[in-house]
Amino acid sequence: MALFSPNQPNRSLTRQWMGRTLLWLALIVAIGYAVGRSEFVFNTAPIAIEVETPRTVVIDPATPVAYLPIVAKIKNNTDEPVDLEAPNPCEVFRWFVTTTDGEFVQSKEKEPCAQLTMNAYLNPGDIAKEQVDIALDARRFTPDNRYILIYRYWGYEDRVSFRTETK
Repeated sequence: MALFSPNQPNRSLTRQWMGRTLLWLALIVAIGYAVGRSEFVFNTAPIAIEVETPRTVVIDPATPVAYLPIVAKIKNNTDEPVDLEAPNPCEVFRWFVTTTDGEFVQSKEKEPCAQLTMNAYLNPGDIAKEQVDIALDARRFTPDNRYILIYRYWGYEDRVSFRTETK
């Protein structure tokens, strides 16, 4: 009997190729995840935004509000100054939260806002930042679940995920 027959596939060779394919796929996913979590994108995109936030928010059933502290940053990585503009102060930082399946959970509450155009000037290499405590309605969130905060800072949008847990 021959070791390799053109009519019958070599099972060990197929397993080797399948294993190598899965290994390469895992490596590509790991590199993509590492680059996404690093400062690489923040330091190389022409206008980059980033939000620093805890990965876990504690929901206390006895308290109606849980706070998600964030630091929003925008960086000018170009060689030219950038003008940032928002139609009013309430539009400088906007946000909403969804489940990982995309179902709406909560957004920034409507508030009276002066109809005053907001402008900022960002020199090359400069970073503008804003610290905000987002008040989450604890009744809308399920403990031990993952959520996505979708935010817009000076018109640039990104997202970050977080998890909830009970106290």
